[in-house]
Amino acid sequence: MPFEYREDIPGADAAFHAWAPDLPELFASAWGAVRGILIDCDNGCPEHGGGRQAEGPQRSFQLSGRDLDLLLLDFLQEQLYYKDAEGVLYELRALAIEQRGTGWALEVQMVGQPIERFGECLGVDVKAVTLDHLGVTQSNEGWSATVVLDL
Repeated sequence: MPFEYREDIPGADAAFHAWAPDLPELFASAWGAVRGILIDCDNGCPEHGGGRQAEGPQRSFQLSGRDLDLLLLDFLQEQLYYKDAEGVLYELRALAIEQRGTGWALEVQMVGQPIERFGECLGVDVKAVTLDHLGVTQSNEGWSATVVLDL
């Protein structure tokens, strides 16, 4: 999941640029960037993934919207909502995006772990995704997105 954190956006608490050959991978990369702020695995923490994740709570949801950038914002905000409301940090298992009429539809399946299970690996809490500099673009190489977060 390719992404890079950006420090060149004035006033941004945190920001990143994600890219991928297709939209599902782009959205997964964006969530990976947000999870990278929430979970500080550079702190020598063990990986949280693989078979252990399959034992956690499962959830699915659907979203739709006219604009891809706002669909990405809603997708990331939905993940942050579950983190705050349920105390669960989810990992994507399946993600599909398709164009429907003049808009887009997204379907997600995910599995999670209670936040307290990450212990010392917890990084910085992400409060919200902002509209500032938000954008999803397509090029010959695939798709890219820029996202700014409030911490």
